Amino acid sequence: RSRMGRPRRLSRRFFREERVKLHVFRQHVRDVQLGLRTESDLIPSVSEVPVRLVEGQRVTAVHPETRELHTGAILGIPSTRTMVDPYDGREVEIIYYNVKFDERELGSPLVPDIDIMLRGVPKLMSYEGASAPYRQGAV
Repeated sequence: RSRMGRPRRLSRRFFREERVKLHVFRQHVRDVQLGLRTESDLIPSVSEVPVRLVEGQRVTAVHPETRELHTGAILGIPSTRTMVDPYDGREVEIIYYNVKFDERELGSPLVPDIDIMLRGVPKLMSYEGASAPYRQGAV
């Protein structure tokens, strides 16, 4: 047991540290998608990062008001906003996409990228030296 180190208990500090790690990881992925970073110690293989969503792609997303999953399509280009994380007070950059939901009454709100999932198999980033830049059958 001593080799495992001190056990981590569920605490505010633990959750704060994990949220910080998650924000940093997400920012690394966004940087790779934008071409600002070609490698990361947090991402095992940069060629496994999906490309950014583009207009017309079909998605499943969490509606910002109802917090329920619905299908729709990406409209236009994404916008970036900076927000303060309510848990740790850090400023984080979030990318928002305008999603036109299939159900007309849900409208076309801005949805954060962390609440959107592409329907189908995503295209992956490709870099020189990547052995398989795209999965077979990618959209």
